[in-house]
Amino acid sequence: CHNPGTTDANSGNSVDMTVMVHKIHAGSQLANGYKIWGFRNTLHDYSDVNFTRDLDDCVGCHEGGGADEGNWATQANRAACGSCHDDVNFDTGENHANGVVAPGNEFCTQCHPAAGGPAAVTVVHKGADRKAEAALYAGAGNGFIIEDVSLDSGDLSIDYSVVRDGVVMDLAIDDEWTAGSASRLAILVGWDTADYVNEGSGATPALPISLNGLDVGNTVTDNMDGTYTVVTDVSEAFGTATVAMEGHPAADLDGDTVVTDRIAVVNTFVHVDVEGNRSTPIARNDVINIGKCNACHDAAGQGISLHGNNRTGEMQVCVVCHNADATDINRRPADPADTADGKTEESIDMKRLIHQIHSGSELEDGIVVWGFGFPGTEHDFSDVNFIGNRKNCETCHDAGTYSTEAARARLASTIDTGAEVDDPSDDLNISQTAAVCSSCHDDGVAKNHMILNGASFIAQDADIQ
Repeated sequence: CHNPGTTDANSGNSVDMTVMVHKIHAGSQLANGYKIWGFRNTLHDYSDVNFTRDLDDCVGCHEGGGADEGNWATQANRAACGSCHDDVNFDTGENHANGVVAPGNEFCTQCHPAAGGPAAVTVVHKGADRKAEAALYAGAGNGFIIEDVSLDSGDLSIDYSVVRDGVVMDLAIDDEWTAGSASRLAILVGWDTADYVNEGSGATPALPISLNGLDVGNTVTDNMDGTYTVVTDVSEAFGTATVAMEGHPAADLDGDTVVTDRIAVVNTFVHVDVEGNRSTPIARNDVINIGKCNACHDAAGQGISLHGNNRTGEMQVCVVCHNADATDINRRPADPADTADGKTEESIDMKRLIHQIHSGSELEDGIVVWGFGFPGTEHDFSDVNFIGNRKNCETCHDAGTYSTEAARARLASTIDTGAEVDDPSDDLNISQTAAVCSSCHDDGVAKNHMILNGASFIAQDADIQ
């Protein structure tokens, strides 16, 4: 059915498989969006689709050993290229390089061969090269390494290094780390692993200490052996703290001598007892297997990667920030009228946020979160359609980790940080179990059921039993 020349019945948009599959997955990146009329005369609008993997990693789909699997690189043509680059008019040359007119496919490979030259298909589509570069930071002995942590009179010393392809990197001079805004390395310290609150960190609301791992010669000491040391005051910390490394190097993937391509590197972490009275730090509980996230999400072969490829492949690092007391208030405009949801803040507690994002279009109210950056960027997840079965909790969770009892053992989720953003005692919260259940079941009937069974939707911690 989905062969060249076929269109839907109403709009005349192509449903040729070559065109349609590209357009569906490129949805939000298209200049003109993509709508088609399908089964039983139903309109399907894919214009908001965000592909959860690298869109330019063509091999991610074009693999499997078929005789023609390499055609994506060797057979450049108007239909395939125009399906993603939908602002190009090949007949007039509009938005085509140098205004070149391409009335047919016969000359496409002269400018766009598989390799060689700046317009080669494998050069323009950086996915394969990005994956190869990221692989140099992966595997035993490579990537972000926390060498040692030690505590002395309230000061925590953190020794770390970065290794690429077996070679220890010089963070002060290597291009991968001196590319300005294209590279970033941060050392996080958050507490405590029982349930992160980060009280006393100096970063609010409930955010961890964040240290610039590239500030060599200032706050960072070069030990002249490939390792670096940063020291921070943790005298306000308690219990078991988590020390994490996150960020990304940069690379020049297209050979234009400009190092601007962000490379995903799996984050790493260690636990440390900051009270000095435990022989073994208490680890944070695991409720998901990151491999389940990576089944749908991937960047450069390193798994799920968010916040501009800074947070990659390690959910234990994500929850240091995405804790029960944290909201997006720092990222939002001061005037709620400037936001899509009219709110002054939204919870970013992981146990609530992840369910809401994946429930997107199924929610009555939807979920809008302001994200990374100052000021932040608005992300409206109200149109998200989960492609799996939301009723199968083990799509994401490990068995036995998602009971109501497990939810009740956590802290309540802050929805209003109150007059004092750095003081959680005046926060207004949704009680623990309801914070999770209402993240999917947010209609009035469901909420009333929860309230009748003891849930709170706007209460201070002290009033939640």
